[in-house]
Amino acid sequence: MASPSGDTAVVSGTGDPFQAQKEAVDSLALEQSVESVNSKLGVPKESHPLCSKISSCSQDTSREPLLNIYRDEHYTVRAVFDANGLNFFAVTTASDRFKPHIRWLYDLGALGEFTYEEASAADGIQPTAVMIHMGPRSSACAEIVSVGAPGHYQGLMLGWAPDGFGNLPWDIEGAGALNTKQISSSDQQALLAAAGPFRAGSVPNTVGLFLDDGGTMSELLHDPQNAISILYAGTHL
Repeated sequence: MASPSGDTAVVSGTGDPFQAQKEAVDSLALEQSVESVNSKLGVPKESHPLCSKISSCSQDTSREPLLNIYRDEHYTVRAVFDANGLNFFAVTTASDRFKPHIRWLYDLGALGEFTYEEASAADGIQPTAVMIHMGPRSSACAEIVSVGAPGHYQGLMLGWAPDGFGNLPWDIEGAGALNTKQISSSDQQALLAAAGPFRAGSVPNTVGLFLDDGGTMSELLHDPQNAISILYAGTHL
């Protein structure tokens, strides 16, 4: 996954059976064309108008963003494009053996090996919104980190996709506490405070980047409910 400065994350190790997949994921960068992404990930398994998956999305259909879902045995990539290129992409690991190296403003480490709290451990970097969904058949979570210009107008999304690898730490008590707080409050500062135990004890199976430039995706992803809706796209759950 390329950094805002344009540097590409290095995939270490030799004889890695997932080298090709990791290199494909690492080469993704915002504003790439759909043709460029298809050349890296192959033909998408599904394509949907974005607004068909997000109820709060309202867009002129002639300019509506497109949500492509790319699947490999070991990962899923959800990517949103508009006429100018890639606005958002999220990589979900589907295997405990596929752990791509993640770099944003700094090195986060291997996906599946850092908690939500550890991912935003740099000085001055704090999540700006969080939401959890706990349903009878599946759960999902999305945490948004929006820092504007200091982040080179690239926001970070950490999440739990219901179709991702599920055998990662998930603090059930912390999740329940956050879910309970959501019922009584929509204030993000209160929710972020309530999310502390969950963030410290849980590991995301998904990480994404989005253009945090005041455009359509920026506005949509400032609400983590919309990120959760995207993470459910293609799951049939």
